[in-house]
Amino acid sequence: MVIQGLLLYRYLQELNFRRNKRGIGMNKKTILISAIIFAAVTLILNNVLQTAVGGFLMTLSFSAFVVLITGAVYYISKFYINQIHYNQKNRENIK
Repeated sequence: MVIQGLLLYRYLQELNFRRNKRGIGMNKKTILISAIIFAAVTLILNNVLQTAVGGFLMTLSFSAFVVLITGAVYYISKFYINQIHYNQKNRENIK
């Protein structure tokens, strides 16, 4: 449940960052409250009441977690490949 809240918090924070460049956005307190409410609703609907909506929210949270891990691996790999290419290019220029 904590992971769900953190994922939603991170997503809303990224959304807030994008909108703040244009002068529109939410403050951090609102984002954190939204993440806590999402985690609490998911917990209640899935584990306590065992409803289909709770199962859907858990699936949605798990999908967001998979996308987060995949994106992190992609960006880290991309960074390292660019770094290796940059280092090779600079080694050739030094010699």
